[in-house]
Amino acid sequence: MVEFVAHVSREPMACYANSSMGLVRLTKFEVAEKQLAKAIELFCAQEPLPAITLAGAAEEILGKLVKDAGGVNALEEEVKDRCDLYQTVTTATQRFLLV
Repeated sequence: MVEFVAHVSREPMACYANSSMGLVRLTKFEVAEKQLAKAIELFCAQEPLPAITLAGAAEEILGKLVKDAGGVNALEEEVKDRCDLYQTVTTATQRFLLV
């Protein structure tokens, strides 16, 4: 098993990982892909806590890449939708109680 100690550089889309194989250049997408693959592996091995941690790290990288490319981060969109729903329900409830 190769252990990666990753450092995401300030360069757009670049990461350098120090492993037993030497210095390896990975894109941010490749780092997220490896994190997600390991998260799935850990989840299937009944290790939910590190799986969730790695999946969250991958989501952070992928969400930023999507946003930087002009797309919509699904997690941020979900939070916004739930806040909008909460506001709608709260407003409707207040109107109902005031009638």
